[in-house]
Amino acid sequence: MKKVININFQGRVIPIEETSYEILKQYIESLRRYFVKEEGMNEIVNDIESRIAELFGEQLKKGSACITDEHINSIIASMGRPEDFDAETADTTATAKETSSQQNAYSNSSTGYVGPDNSSTGQNYSGSSAYGSGSNQRYGHSRGKFVRNEDDKIIGGVCSGLANYFGIDPVIMRILFVVLFGAIFWVYILLWVIVPSQSLETNITRRLYRSADDKVVGGVASGLAAYFNVDIWVPRVIFALPLILGVVSGTFNALWWDWDFGFVPRMVTGSLGSTLFLTYIILWIAVPVATTAAEKLQMRGERVDLNSIRDTVKNDMGSFRHRAEKWGEEVKQTAEQFGERAKKFGEESGTYAKRFSGEAAPLAKKAGNGIGHIIGVLFKAFFLFIAAMIALSLFGVLVALLFGGFTVFPFTNFILEGTWE
Repeated sequence: MKKVININFQGRVIPIEETSYEILKQYIESLRRYFVKEEGMNEIVNDIESRIAELFGEQLKKGSACITDEHINSIIASMGRPEDFDAETADTTATAKETSSQQNAYSNSSTGYVGPDNSSTGQNYSGSSAYGSGSNQRYGHSRGKFVRNEDDKIIGGVCSGLANYFGIDPVIMRILFVVLFGAIFWVYILLWVIVPSQSLETNITRRLYRSADDKVVGGVASGLAAYFNVDIWVPRVIFALPLILGVVSGTFNALWWDWDFGFVPRMVTGSLGSTLFLTYIILWIAVPVATTAAEKLQMRGERVDLNSIRDTVKNDMGSFRHRAEKWGEEVKQTAEQFGERAKKFGEESGTYAKRFSGEAAPLAKKAGNGIGHIIGVLFKAFFLFIAAMIALSLFGVLVALLFGGFTVFPFTNFILEGTWE
C-alpha cells in the first residue's frame, strides 16, 4: 500500500501518492532545466504547472481517490518530456537538411546536372516537420453514443453530454438552455429521464473563454471569434447591430417625422436586441477569462504541450513589451506636445501682459482720478449729513426747552417762593 499525502499545487489541494509526488517533482525540475535559458522561464513553468493542476482536478472529478503514478505518467505523456522535444528538434533539423539537399538536387537536375550515378532525378520532394506544426494542430471529433455526462454535470449532465456528442464546449450548451429555458424546459426534463448517464472521457480540445488581450468591454466577442475561428469584427457587429440600427433609425426619425424604417429593424432593436444584450451579459458572467497559456491554446483549439505553452508565453510577453513601448512613446509624445504648448502659451501670455499693461496704464490713471473724485464727493456728503443731523438734534432740544418754559411759567412763583410766604 502506497502512502498518500496532500499537497498544495497551484492553489489546489491535491491528494497524491508519495511516489507520484516524487515523479512530479522530478518532472518540474526537468522543465526548469529545459527552459532555463528561455526568456520568461518562471511564467512558462507556472503555466505548465497550472495545466497539470487542471488535469489533476479532472482526474479527481471523475472519482479518483488520489493521483497515482499512472495518472502522472499519462499527463506527462500528453504534455511531453523535454528530452522528447530535444529529439524531435534534432529530427526536424535533419529532415530539413535532407529536404534542402533533395530540392537542390532536383533544381540541379532541371538544369542538366547529372548525379554520381549518371542519372538525373525529376522527382520533387517536400519535407515535413516532425513537430513544426504541432502547436497549431487541430483535432477532429468523432461522435459516439449520446449519454449524460456523469463527471461534468451541474443538474443532470444533459448539457455536458450534448456538448460532448457534438464536440463543443459545455458552457455554450448550458448558455443556450438558459437563454431558451422557457421553450426547451420540458426537452431538458425528458432527456434527463430518458438518456442514461455514464462517465465520459472528454474529447473536446476547444474551449470557450473570454479573451483578455483583445477585449473592448468584457472580451466576450473576441473569445467567440477565437472559438469559432472568425474575424473578431463579426461577433462585435452582431452584438452591436441593435445599437447601430437604433441610432440610424433615430436619426432618420429626427430628420423625417413620418419616416417608417420597416418591421425588421424594429424587431432587431426590440426583442432580438434585448436577447442579444441578455446573452452578452450571461456570457460575461458565465464564461471565464483565458489567463494562462494553456487556456489561450484551448480557446484557439490548439494542442497543449510544452512547446506550445512556451511559444504562447513568449508571444504574450512580446505583445506586452510592444504595447508598453508604444504606450511609452505615446506618453513621451504627449508630454513633449504639452510642453511645447505650455511654452507657447507662456510666451503669448507674456506678450499679451506687456501689451495690456502698456494700454491699461493711462486708463488706470484716469480711472484713479475719477475714483478719487467720487470718494471725495461721497465723504463730503457723509460729513454734511452728520452735521445736519447734529444741528437738527440741537434745534429739537432748543424747541423742547422753549415750549417747556412756557408751560412751567405760571408755576414760577409757587416754585420760587413756595411755603416761605
